[in-house]
Amino acid sequence: MTSDIFDEIFRNTLFGTSVFKDETKLFREYIPEQLPRREKELERISRDFRPIFKDKVNFPVNIALSGKSGVGKTVLAKYFCERLVDLSKSLNKKIEYQYCNCYTYRSKSAILYHLLSKLYDATSRGFEPENLLLDLHNRLKRDSKKLLLILDEIHVLNTDEILFFLQFTEPNIYYILISRDYFFKKILNVNLSGRINDHIKLEGYSKDDLIQILNSRVEAFKQGVINREIIEMIADVASNTQNARHAIEILYHAGKIADCSKNDKNIITAEMVREAKNYIFPETSSKILKTLKKNELFAILALARCLLIEDCPDVSIKEAYSYFKIVCEEFGMKPKTQNMFTKSIKQLIDLGLIIQLYNQSKIIHKKPLKITLHDVPAQILEQQLIKLLKTKKNSK
Repeated sequence: MTSDIFDEIFRNTLFGTSVFKDETKLFREYIPEQLPRREKELERISRDFRPIFKDKVNFPVNIALSGKSGVGKTVLAKYFCERLVDLSKSLNKKIEYQYCNCYTYRSKSAILYHLLSKLYDATSRGFEPENLLLDLHNRLKRDSKKLLLILDEIHVLNTDEILFFLQFTEPNIYYILISRDYFFKKILNVNLSGRINDHIKLEGYSKDDLIQILNSRVEAFKQGVINREIIEMIADVASNTQNARHAIEILYHAGKIADCSKNDKNIITAEMVREAKNYIFPETSSKILKTLKKNELFAILALARCLLIEDCPDVSIKEAYSYFKIVCEEFGMKPKTQNMFTKSIKQLIDLGLIIQLYNQSKIIHKKPLKITLHDVPAQILEQQLIKLLKTKKNSK
């Protein structure tokens, strides 16, 4: 009997009715047919890479894309590369592209091992990075091939490691470097800026931008599942973060909620959007936040404030502590010592609400530990925490 019940659940889930026609069009990895609101940036990148089609070019082309999370840096780079490779085939040009996220491949050697394995099925373990890069260049030259290489989250590497890749003057590898604004400013120096032909900063999306982006993804659903009011509602929510991924994730999870509901109409409702909004960033769930002690609430609020005001993706504990003292004063509390604040931070790390970042330098003990939030936007978390703290204060 139990087996029959589970078999029915299994079949209904896999083959039953769904509001989705093709949910993969809402996946992070999906590259859409069109890139709404990024036409100017696409035109600029295309102009930058005109030399790639020249047979005799004496200089490489390297560009940088920067901007906050969710503004389309990665999808823009992949979109451009896919279409350039397709065009190269029609022109009988040998051009390939590869994508490397430096959070996955955290060193020069790891990136080069990956590229040689992917492109040439070559195992080159044990060789120095200089030899690996030279080997890659020689193989490309031998095959009369050019490589477009996207290095995402480039800030994971230090400036010298980035320069290592850009050192070759023979242009058979062309680079697109991606980073958030704050990190890019930190790694940019005279030597590196001299190697970058163009730096394109992507601004956040407005509500109108997000409406257009969401409308381009509605094809993921069956006809009639989603209406204009729902699209505008989601765009309005995500306009606070100016983050397209935020909007798309809400849309996707609202669809998931609709699939699991007993709603015979097979539509996405406003209540489903509200539920999805809370699901996207579970770290902000009131159930989780309500379990925190007051000092822990002050600590995570201080971190969120620090990240927002300083406009940076991570900060040191010392930097966050300066905001902690201000938060305590705001709520009429005497600030704890920095040691006590650090204990609260460690507790929040254990709970998965804060991420700790270790410096990749060999002299780790001389570098301050950095902390940041998970994918939850600092602005949204700040709003939730202030609301909770004010509720606690008024309930006394």
